[in-house]
Amino acid sequence: MYHLIMDWYNKFECIGKDCTMTCCTTAWNILVDEKTYETYQKLDTEFGKQIVEKIDPERRVFISDTDDKRCPMLDGEGLCEIIKQMGPGYLCNTCKIYPRQMRGYGAIQEWSVDLTCPAVAEYLFSEEKIGFSYCEKEDEEEKTKPYDYTRYQAQSQARTFCVELLQERQDLPLIGRLYIIRQIHEAVRQLHEADDITMDAVNRRMLAVENPSYQEEIARQIENLHRNPQMQYRAVFDILEKLTKTGKGKMVQETLLSCRNSLRDEETFIRMSEGFYAWCKRYERAYENYFVYHMFLNFIDLEEPGSCFESVALEFLFIQLNAMEAWNMQELTRERYRDIIAGTARKFEHGFHMQKEITELLREYRINGNAYVLFWLLL
Repeated sequence: MYHLIMDWYNKFECIGKDCTMTCCTTAWNILVDEKTYETYQKLDTEFGKQIVEKIDPERRVFISDTDDKRCPMLDGEGLCEIIKQMGPGYLCNTCKIYPRQMRGYGAIQEWSVDLTCPAVAEYLFSEEKIGFSYCEKEDEEEKTKPYDYTRYQAQSQARTFCVELLQERQDLPLIGRLYIIRQIHEAVRQLHEADDITMDAVNRRMLAVENPSYQEEIARQIENLHRNPQMQYRAVFDILEKLTKTGKGKMVQETLLSCRNSLRDEETFIRMSEGFYAWCKRYERAYENYFVYHMFLNFIDLEEPGSCFESVALEFLFIQLNAMEAWNMQELTRERYRDIIAGTARKFEHGFHMQKEITELLREYRINGNAYVLFWLLL
């Protein structure tokens, strides 16, 4: 078994009561695994009985009787009573693992952490690039679904190129680098659909975009196009009109309500966006880290129809629109920005219904053109 580990995984430490968006909420349905539930039932203490009483025996999830849906095991200071009284070893698997996560591809396990946690979102703002380490675990059995290793190698090579392009080619505008990465991802998806993902096939598709002269020219053209504020407004407004008028995207519509001021009219949008862009200039590395994070998580898995790039771009659009609103209200700090990122990620990545709506809307309206993706980003 081989492990590919994002360095944030080993870096992560829960900040406990200082967390601005606790994950200890029953709105997330904190599932108690069967083994831990049986352990709680066997506890011959008053505290053990209190734990069991707070768990729905049929669904095995913690239940809350408060409006804010806080986990019933949190004390008044936001600390976990189970940890305080018995130690972290008595936590259920859900609480032990989050925000750590693993995705398996046959003999390969990829380990990372979840951006829905504000402590993880804080890492985006480090000036350090996201790093990765690779190691072999000889004593472990293969615990993931089967996956063709040759296929994984080919996809991984394309992903590595994309990560290096994001992290190393800072002489190219970020929007241009993202355009090239989308071209690569679409090429790999086409190979997937043709059942022809091999190292040779991927290398042939990447040959043109590896040329530095091509990268510089295409990045320059895309940046010039992207910086047209009138075109950007029309593209963003058109796409959001489609998303909100379908009658199918209720959660999408609710999310967009908080962004309504910035989209009120073209003049307002342009005025706000120019000032917001200037504020965002300091966070170029954070945006690189954001897309590296998503490339690591989403580039390999091509089973879902459509491209992960569109859903990630749409998520980032929602982040930027909400942040623009906060900036306009003079309420945007780095800490607020971090929480907007984590909160939006929760809606997109942990909200099953939101994910389903986005997938259906993207598929139905074919909202996947290069121009749209670039204009959505609001970089």
